Amino acid sequence: MTNNTDVHDVTYITEATNIHDVTQGDKVPAILEPEIPFSVGEKVPAFEDAVYLGILPGGERGGFGTVHKIENRKEHTLYAMKVPKHVNNDVARIRFRHEAERLVSLGTHRNLVRVVHYTDWKQHPCLFMEFIDGPRFEQGFRRTYNATSTMTATNKFTPANRTDAWSQLATPEYLRAFIEVCNGMAYAYAQGILHLDLKPANILWDYNAGVPKIIDFGLTQALFAADTDAQAMPASDAYTQCFTVIGADGGRRGIAGTFPYMAPEQFIGLSACDTRSDIYAFGVVMYEMVTGRLPFTPTTNTEPFTNWRQLHTNKLVEQVPNCDPKLAAIICRCLHKKPLERYPGFAELGEALQTLYLEQVGYYHLMEERTETADSLQERAATLLNLRQLKEAECLARKALQLKPKHIQTHLTLAKCLRDIKPLEAQTLMEQALKYAPENADVISMLGDLHFDAKRWEQAAACMLQSWELNQDLVIHWSNRVHCALKLGRYEEARLILEAAWERFGRDEASLYEVWANYCLAQNRQEDLWQTMVPQLAIDWDGSTHFALANALYQQQMYAEIDKLLAPYLAKHPGINDGLWNLYALALLGLERHEEAIKSLQRARELRPEDTFLAGNLIYALQQAGQATAAIEFADEWLAQDHTPNAHFWNWKGLAHNQLGQYEQYAACHREALKLEPGEAVYAGNLVAALQQANQATAAIEFADAWLAQDHTPHAPFWNQKGIAHNKLGQHEQYAACHREALKLEPGEAVYAGNLVQALQQANQATAALEFADEWLAQGHTPHAHFWNHKGLAHSQLGQHEQDAACHREALKLQPGNATYAGNLVSALWQANQTTTAIEFADAWLAQGHTPNAYFWNWKGLAHNQLGQYEQYAACHREALKLQPGNATYAGNLVDALKKAGQATAAIEFADAWLAQDHTPNAYFGNQKGIAHNRLGQHEQAATCYRKALELEPGNAWFAGNLVYALKQANQATIAIEFADEWLAQGHAPHAPFWNHKGLAHNQLGQYEQYASCCREALKLEPGNADYAGNLIAALRQAGQATAAIEFADEWLAQGYEPNEYFKDQLQQARSQLAIE
Repeated sequence: MTNNTDVHDVTYITEATNIHDVTQGDKVPAILEPEIPFSVGEKVPAFEDAVYLGILPGGERGGFGTVHKIENRKEHTLYAMKVPKHVNNDVARIRFRHEAERLVSLGTHRNLVRVVHYTDWKQHPCLFMEFIDGPRFEQGFRRTYNATSTMTATNKFTPANRTDAWSQLATPEYLRAFIEVCNGMAYAYAQGILHLDLKPANILWDYNAGVPKIIDFGLTQALFAADTDAQAMPASDAYTQCFTVIGADGGRRGIAGTFPYMAPEQFIGLSACDTRSDIYAFGVVMYEMVTGRLPFTPTTNTEPFTNWRQLHTNKLVEQVPNCDPKLAAIICRCLHKKPLERYPGFAELGEALQTLYLEQVGYYHLMEERTETADSLQERAATLLNLRQLKEAECLARKALQLKPKHIQTHLTLAKCLRDIKPLEAQTLMEQALKYAPENADVISMLGDLHFDAKRWEQAAACMLQSWELNQDLVIHWSNRVHCALKLGRYEEARLILEAAWERFGRDEASLYEVWANYCLAQNRQEDLWQTMVPQLAIDWDGSTHFALANALYQQQMYAEIDKLLAPYLAKHPGINDGLWNLYALALLGLERHEEAIKSLQRARELRPEDTFLAGNLIYALQQAGQATAAIEFADEWLAQDHTPNAHFWNWKGLAHNQLGQYEQYAACHREALKLEPGEAVYAGNLVAALQQANQATAAIEFADAWLAQDHTPHAPFWNQKGIAHNKLGQHEQYAACHREALKLEPGEAVYAGNLVQALQQANQATAALEFADEWLAQGHTPHAHFWNHKGLAHSQLGQHEQDAACHREALKLQPGNATYAGNLVSALWQANQTTTAIEFADAWLAQGHTPNAYFWNWKGLAHNQLGQYEQYAACHREALKLQPGNATYAGNLVDALKKAGQATAAIEFADAWLAQDHTPNAYFGNQKGIAHNRLGQHEQAATCYRKALELEPGNAWFAGNLVYALKQANQATIAIEFADEWLAQGHAPHAPFWNHKGLAHNQLGQYEQYASCCREALKLEPGNADYAGNLIAALRQAGQATAAIEFADEWLAQGYEPNEYFKDQLQQARSQLAIE
């Protein structure tokens, strides 16, 4: 009979809260499990073409649970499916699944029953394993037994018939079987897995292979260690009368095992156990196999737990009856009460048994482990892929391809492993597979998935259509077509495909509800959606319907609806699905509930710790919660565990570095992301941003141009970042061009619109900037503060200060506390000659508790300056310099304020102290310091300051004019004129004050014609300036041209200009001179 269960150990559950409530010999009432809803002939979801054949004979009585028979018709293979009892809460389910996945990862070993798959089916955890044609261990050496052997009602050997069956075996036959078990146990331990319930019932004999095989590693403690109530689980065993116990009151909670085989330390708790606990159990097994009885005989006058604990703890095993002495010594060492005195592991125990075997037979002969084939490697890889153990699956799939390069299924498995981390390699694999199998629907569908991931909707749709035409029996091909149609906006086509799919597969096909949800939301048919989904949600046992609906809602950014949908469901089923926790976390992030999102992602990672998407999302959540350092620490720790990151992971790690201002690391992460997904515009845009923020704007633009040259498709944020890089280099035309491209893709994005206004304004195209801004607003787009700010600056550039002020009022409605916008409003009002209003606004803004920046204080100070409030002017710039001590403009304004307040000495002292702090002055600072020296009559020092200012801005007419003035005042008129002529010869553009000071220098030398000529130039630039007009009268008069002077004065007055006292005095002198003449 084919068996994969302990069919002789029938396990019951008692409701007793203390194991002392259960005594040996009691008839313990069974708590019946719910009827398992599997039907013969029903399709099994674990395999592509598998059917349920029913429960195995005796499989309904297993202490572990029930055992069922499955046939994979595609592979013509039988499997056993174990359905455990007592996995009745989410904690137990999580623990059991983790243990099951570890068993799957063990892979193939000749002495282990290979576990191939784990899944949940109809709310039952199901473990699929190879089907073993053979009995339990102690029956394994004989297919038939003596006719005289008597069997108990439970079909178990009594001591008498055990001895009879095993007495025919020579010691070497024992040894061979024991060595095989040691090999299997040693292999499992090398993978870090304990058994802790090793007994004959958990060792099967494979007749086909002729070897023993071990089952149920770690599953006893996985099933019951998480139970909240102590439970006694008596096993109906006519021979041993044993009990399997889990969790007891009085500190015994967490105890697991089968009494007769439990090591002394196992009665303390699972935490006290290690490899040597299984060595002890196997010692009991060997003793029992050799002698036909257990090493201990329990009494009947005490309860089982205490009875067996005392036996294992106190009773020594010093001999093994009727046994080879050397084998007896090995068994006795295994059964030592102290773990340190036992064999340290099964490898060492196996060596001892092997040595004895060689002595017995003269050679050691065990079958070598079979070399794995491409098919077996592929099968294991596919199993690990289903468990999302991608790194291990990838390794096995690559080995399989080396053995069989054209194995299509292995190409598919490897591509699925690489889909999220190396999509380009996955695509190459599928294109290669198509050469071998051009009409393989699975390959074409997978290629379509890769196109879909890369947002290549047309290519994806073409692949999905082709795969559907090749195979219409799989619902996934139908749903894929709907997804593509929706992405392409072909809603009618999506509806028709969906209706045809429902007609073919029925309305109960759960996988179609996600595309239905996406369709309804895309068509704004929420009422239809809920009407359809609510009944399905009520019967959603595995979370798939909740996931489908939540995912559709997430695509529409309906985060509050996801919260309402998933919060109660996950509270009731916390361990059901890592994908649900992940979706819930993303919705919480959308609602800015960052801490809750972090906890949700941590729950998801408990279910799937190695998942790279979950790791990336946790980095994102931590970063959004302002915990960038914690995010990077987690990422580095995760990478140190040898997990394989995908581009998504590198992207979020990079953004966490960005949050901390670590731009080099930010760039490095996005380089890694682009190695995995070279064409992803998001990662390319982020790399451009990283480089320009690291002051490598040229490198940023070079990369961006090279990336575009590779024919990648940029998105709007990419163009935005490229534009900003151009702006950093002062390339305003290119800055504008990039933002025009960005707005083609996202016309309503206010950030890009604001940046385009800024670009045009900085390119001295303020009129074009305003025309664009007004047109953009007329299209009904919603501006943000950034947009209004740059529109205001464009108005300012055109001298439209009222409009400038209006724009900045709009900006402050959106961001009331923004100090830069507040400063710009002060500036606009000041330039609009509303200085008092500017200061009133500034004081009111400060009174609201906002935090000013240096820029704000600067403009407030300049407003006070305009009103002649020089003390306040100085005070504001002291505040500005507290925030930006090295700002030369603010330092220059403070010098100007002190000078105007009659504190020229204090101005120069401050300027010298500021320079002594190793700050870098600008030309404006030098100019203001020079004026302060002039005020004190220190003309040489003033000239020095102006020369330094001109070194920085050689063409500045103000500084040039001031230098001419300082030299003249220092009685160096000739030098002043020489400098002025040389400066003009360099092609610089003078302004009126320059000509005025040059003229006065000529006057000082008695060069009245040149004096007059300079004054005429000044009046060309400022025709109404009465001082320049008075100087021209003086120059003509002193040149002996009093008549010409009077004629000029009359003509000037006739133009309506307003004379000042100086003009009148010079005109009077000219008239007096003419009268004398």
